[in-house]
Amino acid sequence: MDGVFEKHPDEKWKISFNFNGRLNTGENIASSVISAKDSSGNTVTSVYGTASATAGIVTVPILAGTNGETYTILCKVTTDDSPAAVHRAKVLMKVTNGDG
Repeated sequence: MDGVFEKHPDEKWKISFNFNGRLNTGENIASSVISAKDSSGNTVTSVYGTASATAGIVTVPILAGTNGETYTILCKVTTDDSPAAVHRAKVLMKVTNGDG
C-alpha cells in the first residue's frame, strides 16, 4: 500500500503492504519492521500493532491516532533471497473525527 488514507481516532483496522511485485520467484519476506512518525517527525508507536507477513503481504493493525494529525507509516521488509533484498513502502494516515 502506498498512498493516503483517513481514519477516525477511535477506528481500529488493518492495512496491507503488498510486496509481491518486488519479489523474485520463490523469494519470501524473512522479516518486517513497521515504524511511524507524526507530522513533526517524532517517532510514534501507539498508532500500530504487531505486523504479520504471509505470501508477500505484510498486514498491520492500525490503532488510535490524534485528531488532526498526519502520520507516515513505513513498512520495511528483508527477504530470504541470497543476498537478501530490502524493500520499503509507506502510507500517510490522516486522522480526523469528521468535525472539520
